[in-house]
Amino acid sequence: MAAENETKWAQSMVAVVQTGLAATQMSGIQDILKSVASEFSAFGCVLWEASPGSILTPQRREGSFFALAQWFENGSIWRQHDIPVQSGTGYAITHGLPSYAIEDVSEHPECYKADFLKGNKILRVCIVPLRFVDRAVGSLNLYRLDTQPPFSKAEEERIAQIAGLIPSLYETVRDEVAYRCSRAVNDLLQRAAQSGTSDDPRQRSLLDVTQKFCAVLKDNLRCFDVSVYLEEEDKPGVYVLYGSTLPDTGITTTSYKKGDTNPAACVLTYGRPIRILDLQQPKTYPPGIAMEPPNLKYVEYVLREVTLDPKSPLSFMATPILAGERLLGVLRCCVPLDGPTYFAERDADLLMLLAGQIGHYVSDQRSRREVHRESQSYKVIIDSITSISDLAYTELSRSKPNEDRVLEQCLGGIAQALPGEQWIGIAVRSAAGVYKRRNMQSSFSGTRPKDVVGLPPGWERELSLGHGILKHRSDLEAEGSRVYTSSLPHVPNGALLAPVQSRDESWFLEIVNSGPGEFPKHAKAIAELLGKQLGIYHDLFTTIVQLTHAKGELQVKIDQETRAAKAQAQAMMDLEHQIRAPLRHARRRMPGLLKLSAAASNPPLNRQLLHLRGNLRRAGRVAGNARLFSRLASGQPIECSLESWTYEDIRLLLIEAAMDNTAISDESRGITFGVDEESFSKLQASGKVTLDKDLLDQALNDLLDNAGKYSDPNTHVKIEVQLSKAYFAISITNKGLKIPAGQVETVKERGQRGAIAQLAAGEGSGIGLWIANEIMKAHGGHLDIIPTTPERMTRIRMMFPITRG
Repeated sequence: MAAENETKWAQSMVAVVQTGLAATQMSGIQDILKSVASEFSAFGCVLWEASPGSILTPQRREGSFFALAQWFENGSIWRQHDIPVQSGTGYAITHGLPSYAIEDVSEHPECYKADFLKGNKILRVCIVPLRFVDRAVGSLNLYRLDTQPPFSKAEEERIAQIAGLIPSLYETVRDEVAYRCSRAVNDLLQRAAQSGTSDDPRQRSLLDVTQKFCAVLKDNLRCFDVSVYLEEEDKPGVYVLYGSTLPDTGITTTSYKKGDTNPAACVLTYGRPIRILDLQQPKTYPPGIAMEPPNLKYVEYVLREVTLDPKSPLSFMATPILAGERLLGVLRCCVPLDGPTYFAERDADLLMLLAGQIGHYVSDQRSRREVHRESQSYKVIIDSITSISDLAYTELSRSKPNEDRVLEQCLGGIAQALPGEQWIGIAVRSAAGVYKRRNMQSSFSGTRPKDVVGLPPGWERELSLGHGILKHRSDLEAEGSRVYTSSLPHVPNGALLAPVQSRDESWFLEIVNSGPGEFPKHAKAIAELLGKQLGIYHDLFTTIVQLTHAKGELQVKIDQETRAAKAQAQAMMDLEHQIRAPLRHARRRMPGLLKLSAAASNPPLNRQLLHLRGNLRRAGRVAGNARLFSRLASGQPIECSLESWTYEDIRLLLIEAAMDNTAISDESRGITFGVDEESFSKLQASGKVTLDKDLLDQALNDLLDNAGKYSDPNTHVKIEVQLSKAYFAISITNKGLKIPAGQVETVKERGQRGAIAQLAAGEGSGIGLWIANEIMKAHGGHLDIIPTTPERMTRIRMMFPITRG
């Protein structure tokens, strides 16, 4: 029988755990409580947590408990928030009891006589104190009716055992909900970002995405109201309703301002999340926050739509929507559906995470929109400058050119680039701090500004330094701005002044914003650009004829230089052909001459022929460098004729190059060149590599020439090959002058030589490595210089990319 009871108990534990692990919504916490209650034939089960700031010691008990989740067999809800810690639950926690069973709560002196218990005829309770993962204190309470038996000692021990799983299961459910909700939001925002384009970042799109975001949160968090307020782009500090799951959004506040103190607005004012257990009970409001009562119309609507019970708790939480330190808006949730009854700290943390996701999306969309608006403004300005330039040329062709026509068209371009209700004009300095307006345009009918305008000294100083001045309405209403605003018919929403920098006069460009919105962020930059452009037009108006003539002469010289450079490049190509043709012919005949001399047993003749062959190769290298230098210097690319060559072809080319460079090296220095045959033995016999063999020969000999010049006496220059998945590499290793790590890129530039090489050798123009590097670029590869090791070994690799079929 004992074994059977243990098996049944283990099955009960498994059932509770499986219930928790299978939960995908917040209501899963209630399912866990239902499972626990069912295992112990309890009428109800409540998961309590002490409210923040509660004191629970044997000497002092202050605070209250609220229900994280609850389940009762008849569907009842314990709607009372402030169950005091002066209760059986508080007694069990403060006295450190592992569990505490009470047979009759109505008679027990420690029990709180709640109307809910009396109304539902609940007499029996088993209390198990808990500590949650976040260190919060609480308890799991099981309740039985007066018709049910009291909890036995054995049941009390079993309940304590199973209650030990509750905090972990509670966190598991919330983690699963958080994961699913975060993933759903991320998927939504990714799809929205991919479907939108920077060419059409419409405001409507952001409204649609925000509304879908609210719907996703409602589905996952199971809340009645999920609403998002975002800052208006052209009205900083004003946050308007962008999305909401309320069936009737007319009952809620449509906009907030920073400084307001109703519950959602406090998030903006204090810049931190807010969690309220019950909107109808001020004692549940967060401490240290001056908060007004919520919108009564909103509270009545929510109670009517969700609970039909005026005593039902309206749990509420809200968090700021941030992008870095910028406050973009507020995200709020009100009234969880299907339990738990109250939002917990974990819910507020999750809401902050979700607010960060939507904040990142909103910031990105608005940045794209701002970039789009800015690019459109610049496009208008560029188009306007083109047409204004045409007009300027037309005016200059007249006997009496009219500069005002050009300036008027400039102002028209500004009006298109910065649309809105505004005055646009140019003012010319007549005395210190005094300017006269001219060329004014207006986008609406009304009283015109006065002709004479005064500027505060600070403004004039900024203009003289070439800085623009942007003032919003609050700045213009200040006492120090009266000198300027007195020339206007009324205080506008903003004013933008930019210096017009000309040689002979002090002007400024003036844009007065009388519309409801503020200037866009890029307005000041555009005004400063246009001020400079206006100054340029003014200065060029008297000299444009001379500049046009100078431009024509300059263009003729450029064309002549271009033609000369191309002709020089072609001449160098022709010269290389004339030089290389007999050199190649002589090199091809050299093996035959070597055989004849060998047969005649004439070693001195062999050495002379080898020396001649090496010098022929050197002459060909010099001719090739001259041709490549000419092409590169004239801005023409290196032409690369790719063909497929066997590894054996490459091996023979390397051997010949090593022999020829050995023959022409300074005998007294004893430097030798050789190919590492072992490196070829590691390659497949049938392998091939695609490259330009002539260019390989050119680059190889440039590198060998450098190695010969800068190697230590009586050392060996080794040539070897390596093969990887991406590259076929030919490396040259020598022992000699150092190339530090900081110079490996510098020495590949035209005319650059290593600092030590410049001191050690006077010869050399610094183009060998440059041309070799350009040859590798023409192949789509690169020249890899490995810095000199402490043993003074330097390796340079030619990395040819492997092309696959």
